[in-house]
Amino acid sequence: MNDFFTWNMSVRRPFDQRPALSEAQCDELFTLFEEAGLTDTAMTAERADGYLTGCQLSPNPVGVHEWMERIFGQPTLPICADPVQQNKLLELLVQRQWDIMTSLSVPREKLTPDHIFFPLVSNVADADRIQPYQLDANGIRLGDWDWKEWAAGFYQAVRDDDDWDELTQDADAWPLLAPFLLLQKGYNPDKPELQVDQQEDLLQLLISSAYGIHDYWRELHRRMAAARLVLQNPFVRDGPKVGRNDPCSCGSGKKYKKCCGAQ
Repeated sequence: MNDFFTWNMSVRRPFDQRPALSEAQCDELFTLFEEAGLTDTAMTAERADGYLTGCQLSPNPVGVHEWMERIFGQPTLPICADPVQQNKLLELLVQRQWDIMTSLSVPREKLTPDHIFFPLVSNVADADRIQPYQLDANGIRLGDWDWKEWAAGFYQAVRDDDDWDELTQDADAWPLLAPFLLLQKGYNPDKPELQVDQQEDLLQLLISSAYGIHDYWRELHRRMAAARLVLQNPFVRDGPKVGRNDPCSCGSGKKYKKCCGAQ
C-alpha cells in the first residue's frame, strides 16, 4: 500500500474548518522544501504548487496519495530524516491543496480578495535572468525566469492526467491554457519581441484562465448530466401508433402512407 495513503488516513483532519494558509505558513512551506533534506527526486516548492493546481483543476480529483507520490518522486516514506519536519511539510501541503480547491470553487461573482486563488511563486534574482531572453538550438529558453518552475509543475500535471484530453483537444478552449504555456516556455513564439518577464498582466490572465478552466469542466459535466437524463427518460408516444395502411389522422380520408406518411 502507498505510504502516503496510509499517512493521509492516519492524520485526516477537518481541513475545511481551518483558515487558509497564512503568509508565514506559506514561507514555512517553502523553507521546509529547501531545508528538510528531501531526496533528489522531490519537486521544488514552486513546482509542487503548480502541480497541485493542475491536479485540483483536473475534471476528476487526484487523490492525496497520488499527487504526494509524484511531488516527492517516490511512493514511500520517509521523505526526510526528521519525522517532525516531514509531518509538518505534508500537513501544510494538504492544507494548501484544500486552499486551492476551495478558492477555485468560488463563483467569480462572489470572489473577494480573501478568497481568490493566487499561485505561490518565488522571485528569480536578476543575476539568474538572461535579458533579453535567449534560446538554445532546440528553442528552449536559457536561464531562469519568474513562473518557470510553477508553470513546469502545472504542465506536468496536465501531461500526466488523461482526463485533460477533452480540453486540450478542444481548439476553442486553447486560450484557457495559453497563459500557462507562455509562462512554461518563457517566451511567445508568435511574438518573439515580447519579453514575458515584463508583461504585467500575465498574473491576472493566469488567474482568470484558472477560473475559466474550472468553469469549462463544470459546464461539460452539466451537459453530460443532461445527456444522461435524456437517455434515462426516452421519448414516450402520446397516442397510439398509426400504421401505414391506417386512415391518416389529418382527416383526408387517404391511407397514412399516401398522405402525411409520404412526406
